[in-house]
Amino acid sequence: MGMLQNMPAIKEVIESERAPDGVEPLTKDSSDEDMDARIARVGNTFCHAAGSIAMGNVVDTDFEGYWCEGSSHSGRKRVPSANHDSLPGHRLCAGRKAADIIPTELSNAKEKS
Repeated sequence: MGMLQNMPAIKEVIESERAPDGVEPLTKDSSDEDMDARIARVGNTFCHAAGSIAMGNVVDTDFEGYWCEGSSHSGRKRVPSANHDSLPGHRLCAGRKAADIIPTELSNAKEKS
């Protein structure tokens, strides 16, 4: 939101974000902690019949999500949160991916011991 607010073409028309009640607006200067606190307080999932994103495109082999370059979260990894799918859908995708990886990890651990 902060990036959008500071674009020259729109800067003159946007005064500030209309934050949820009891929450400070986010700005371009908001920290990762500020954003995480906002997500924890008002974050939600939405289900859409058209689906979401393929897990292979946003999750690495350790089930950690990739963030877009240039975002304030760049370089951080966490489980992706697409806004067009339900939370159980993410669990199912992660579970399927884990089912492929866990046997290999167990085999590697046995070989090392």
